[in-house]
Amino acid sequence: MEISMKEIKPATQWWKEEGCVFFATLSSWEWFKRHNAVELAESGALILGKGRATDKVAGHMSQVVISILSRKSLESAKRLQQKATGS
Repeated sequence: MEISMKEIKPATQWWKEEGCVFFATLSSWEWFKRHNAVELAESGALILGKGRATDKVAGHMSQVVISILSRKSLESAKRLQQKATGS
């Protein structure tokens, strides 16, 4: 996916503008980012900062987050169903 530089913004700015819909606190966003960093980076939505550089996100970050949250929700529901039915 080709990303324009004007789509890139600091991750904390994205959280303030869009991400707070998914993550009520900055800490919950940071936790999600740590646990899904590989997938976020591979999708091109997250550019991890090195040293003092802040993490950056691309314009399609919200779509990637929705995709990850949806998949994990379905996986969790399947596990609960298997546990409830004993299969």
